[in-house]
Amino acid sequence: MFKKIRKLLGCSLLAAALTVGSAVGVSAAVDVSATTGTYPVESDSWANWPQSPSMLAVTACLMDADTGAILYARGMDVPRFPASITKVMTALVVMEHADLNAQVAFTETGLADAYGGSSNINPTLGEVFTVDQMLQMLLVKSANDVATQLAEAVGGSVENFAAMMNQKAAELGCTNTHFANASGLENDDHYVSAHDMALIMKAAISHDRLREIMNVQSIQVPETNASGARYYDTHLQMLVPGNEYYYEGALGGKTGYTPVSGSTLVMYATRENRTLIGVVMGSQSAQLDTNGCCIDMADLFDYGFYSFSYQDMTGGYPYLWGGTALLPNGMDPAGVNVLTEETPEGVLYSYQYNGQNLGNGLMAKDTYDAMQAALQSAAETEMAAQEGTEDAVTSSSADAPEERTGNSGKSGRTVVMTIAIAVLTVSILGCIVLIILTSEGHQKKLHSQRRNRKNKKDR
Repeated sequence: MFKKIRKLLGCSLLAAALTVGSAVGVSAAVDVSATTGTYPVESDSWANWPQSPSMLAVTACLMDADTGAILYARGMDVPRFPASITKVMTALVVMEHADLNAQVAFTETGLADAYGGSSNINPTLGEVFTVDQMLQMLLVKSANDVATQLAEAVGGSVENFAAMMNQKAAELGCTNTHFANASGLENDDHYVSAHDMALIMKAAISHDRLREIMNVQSIQVPETNASGARYYDTHLQMLVPGNEYYYEGALGGKTGYTPVSGSTLVMYATRENRTLIGVVMGSQSAQLDTNGCCIDMADLFDYGFYSFSYQDMTGGYPYLWGGTALLPNGMDPAGVNVLTEETPEGVLYSYQYNGQNLGNGLMAKDTYDAMQAALQSAAETEMAAQEGTEDAVTSSSADAPEERTGNSGKSGRTVVMTIAIAVLTVSILGCIVLIILTSEGHQKKLHSQRRNRKNKKDR
């Protein structure tokens, strides 16, 4: 089976190693001097974004698994030595290229990495395991010798398998990652950014079997052709109830540690139908042990679960699926940028903010068309109403000066008429007075004449 795979891969792996290497940034250098606080928390500068907790990690990333939205970012695109979280990518590539029931015999290549320490199973030459058993020991025991042996079995050589890892990284959109081996042992050309590691984990948990393996607290590997049964416990304390670092909702992940890389951890957890992926790199507690990553991861998950929530974006219209956006608590959905794209399945909605896709939804094309027609009709009705109002206002404005002019004319005529009437009244009164006075004078004259005549007669 593995010979068939290697034949299909052929020499294309060597070409992939060259082309993909440039795509994921082979020339990047890891700053081993970087410490906590070297890189700022970029997400704290985003408008309307909740402020994050303090972290021990040098770099970190928190991603929503459903949308790929970044909720927390601290130097998330900076290359770092990943240590054994590398094995998540190893498991992903093996899962996509090998039969889980196929058998693998240990060779000198695998034994070369079977040195003393906790991250090995110390097999014997020719000892046989199934691929599924090796994946369990890879992710639960974090066995370096198993990683190397799987790389040779699937890729034909460790170098070819690393090329497959880099090709997969490029397919996933990783831009600051380059793998040189399958185990995570330190190498100047072996690095991953926190953001890229989250993308890798997102792809890995799309496989049911990998989710199952990463979720177990212990495994039992049956006896082989060379040894008895093996028993291993998980290194991930956050999965174990009763442990001081246990985190409710944690479903699986992978730890890593070297003196140079510090403590590294990639995990995913689910609460209330929300799944988050966290990555912390370079975490070290005050005691410089590996528990710093657990402290950081718990804080990171709490931040994501308590500071964000899904909000309905459908506006009451039926969606085929989705129609929600993961937003900071209390954020107005009106501030979200809504993009639409027609697809064969319907109209795809994307809800974006700060350059992040915070959710999606799919609406049937006929529903979308009906909604647009309704919105257009409502817009036209509103426009007509506004135009009617504007016409009424314009008409009133145009008539107002004429009315004022008319009133002014009427007022002028009224004043003239009033004056004329007053003059006429005065004239009439004057005439009446004159007549009266004249009449009185005439009466006095007549009376004087009569008196004179009477006096003459008396004499």
